[in-house]
Amino acid sequence: KQLKIVFFDIGQGDSALIKTPNGKNILIDAGAFAGVSLTESDAGKLITEIDSGKDVILPYFRENNITALDGIIVSHPHIDHFGGLLSKKLIELTTKFFIPEYSDDYFADDLSKFLKELKNKKAVLKHMTCPFSEI
Repeated sequence: KQLKIVFFDIGQGDSALIKTPNGKNILIDAGAFAGVSLTESDAGKLITEIDSGKDVILPYFRENNITALDGIIVSHPHIDHFGGLLSKKLIELTTKFFIPEYSDDYFADDLSKFLKELKNKKAVLKHMTCPFSEI
């Protein structure tokens, strides 16, 4: 078995799936969801057209028989990195979520909604520290 990393083409933001040699599936970030307004430096605002979770990541999981994740890592709490997790079916694939420490000024409405979803599903939310070896 080999380590496999799949990078999803989701437009603005990031998302990657790590498949370990011992069979673990770990998702890092999940892009944004449709209709999110992302601020670009000089270009003004960009409105996302796809829901990364529903339109890109979940179809890949279905095609590759991935029915559970061993963990989801949110690299940092910006909507173009965790917004795709608001797709109900994607967030239900694991109970382990990892997010770095963040300051209160990161608490936008969308992040609050995401954290509420995690609390409702009784998910384990751990704050990452370095070195990271929890999964």
